Amino acid sequence: MKINHFVVDTNVMVSALLFKQSIPFQAIRIAEKGTFLYSESTLAELREVLNRRKFDKYLKIEERQKFLVKFVDTSRHILIQETISICRDANSNSHFKTFVL
Repeated sequence: MKINHFVVDTNVMVSALLFKQSIPFQAIRIAEKGTFLYSESTLAELREVLNRRKFDKYLKIEERQKFLVKFVDTSRHILIQETISICRDANSNSHFKTFVL
């Protein structure tokens, strides 16, 4: 049986967490049928963004931390083998990398 793997942009993940009726939330629900992949750099970015005080008005920090723990527990950590530059946004390029499963 083929397993689908997904790498999700931090902005999509945060939007899905904050807005349950959003398109990002719907996309995450579909992707949950597969396996999310993350690297140390993508996890660090997600952690940093979720800890921003501006999100306090939407979710308590404890809820965001709980989400992060669940994400790690239900996702697969991958090791980066090579960086690929395919985005106009240099910051996003740091997350597009090749890896070995």
